[in-house]
Amino acid sequence: MALPQEPYIGKVIVAAAGCIPAVVVLLEANWPLSRFPQGIGLIPLSVVFGIAVLFFYALVSSADPHAGIQKIALAGLGMLYITLPLSYSMLLKALIGGAELLLLLVSVTWVGDTAAYGTGLTMGRRRLCPRISPGKTVEGAIGSCVAAVLTAVVFCRIAMPHVGIGTAMMLGFAMNIANQFGDLSESLLKRAYGRKDSGTLLPGHGGMLDRIDSLLFATPLLYYWSMVLH
Repeated sequence: MALPQEPYIGKVIVAAAGCIPAVVVLLEANWPLSRFPQGIGLIPLSVVFGIAVLFFYALVSSADPHAGIQKIALAGLGMLYITLPLSYSMLLKALIGGAELLLLLVSVTWVGDTAAYGTGLTMGRRRLCPRISPGKTVEGAIGSCVAAVLTAVVFCRIAMPHVGIGTAMMLGFAMNIANQFGDLSESLLKRAYGRKDSGTLLPGHGGMLDRIDSLLFATPLLYYWSMVLH
């Protein structure tokens, strides 16, 4: 997360700290460091080290302790909210059938997002969370969930036939709840800072975060389902 009125070197340090978990997960995906004693791995350590880097920068750059803590809080939130959840996509890809799992993730997420927009636009009456996101409706949320469940079932029948229909339905439902929660979470951030979109990189769609917000909580969910429940 970019910090306002921050010198160039500060932005570099913040970005580097945010990328530490992603780099470590990439290493773990290709070199099984997660086989360490008790299976702890280096992902938690990478987060701790990233936060330590931010504290170090605040210590040497901020005369005002309060301002330094604000910098750490904002940059640390960006690392924990964006970098760490998306890092799981690399671990997901490293699993057996990882390509199919990633495609399932993207398919369920984007079909659900599209269905939420279409259903909300044509049938939406009741506001889902007017204080945070006035455009989202209960009908859109229901339409998104139904579409996500159907997508998961069809996808698993075609590409992952070992997954039963009941399991696919539950997985599609759980992923959609995570998708919608991720979307609302980003809306909360935008509302707090008075922004309609997270950026202007994608005309008509907003910023990159507006495109990936639904994946932030669904990606770890699918990874742990694959590791523990599958």
